[in-house]
Amino acid sequence: FQVTPMLIASALGAEAVPDYNVLVVLAATGMQLAGALPSALMPFASARSAAGDLDGLRRRHSLAIKVGVGLQLCYVAVLLSAAPHWVGLWVGAGHFLGYPILSLLCVFFVLEQHHVANSVFTFSSGQWPFAPWSLAGGLLNTLLVYLALPRLGLLGAALGGVIAQGLTNNWYVVYYTLRRLGIGMGDYVRRVLFPLAGLALGLGLLAWAWQHVGPWPLQGTLRAEPLALLLPAFAGAGLLALGGVLGVWG
Repeated sequence: FQVTPMLIASALGAEAVPDYNVLVVLAATGMQLAGALPSALMPFASARSAAGDLDGLRRRHSLAIKVGVGLQLCYVAVLLSAAPHWVGLWVGAGHFLGYPILSLLCVFFVLEQHHVANSVFTFSSGQWPFAPWSLAGGLLNTLLVYLALPRLGLLGAALGGVIAQGLTNNWYVVYYTLRRLGIGMGDYVRRVLFPLAGLALGLGLLAWAWQHVGPWPLQGTLRAEPLALLLPAFAGAGLLALGGVLGVWG
């Protein structure tokens, strides 16, 4: 993924890189925030793995995926609600490349968060079998972006990354970790992915309503003020509290 700016500069000119990188940074920030929980759980997962406590590992795995990806989805909803205004605040008007590219980048980093959170529970047991898949993903990304840029422009850069990772790490890391923990795919879909899909749908509707229904109280202020960047933290805290009450994350 890091080679993409060089491919963009080669195909479209260096002037196309900065605006694209602005969206990459905004989309990636959510993963950095949401990835803290899985990383913090690694020592506990290592201890459970060393003790042979498979049930304890499974409980922590479920918690890490639900909360980590859930926080990422909260961030994405806020970002999609205010992205043009944030980009304008950051680098000035006229630099927002549009929602198709941003949406693909958000999908990319949500899927990255999902597989990275899973990988913690393989790495904590002393295994790391993903290097060939990571290498394959990088090579495939380079090829797809190189082919897509002349035809699709910057949309092709984002799409190439999504496809490359989707065909490599995004599925294999999850598959390997579930198999190692003895978690059936059907059970994982029912207990983890379905709740997250429901959350994504609800947040997507809220983001759409924020953009197209209203005006809402404080809408202009929250779009324009830098403090609006704290909204994902408040949204995530609300998510954790609601999930604790409903027993969703247990």
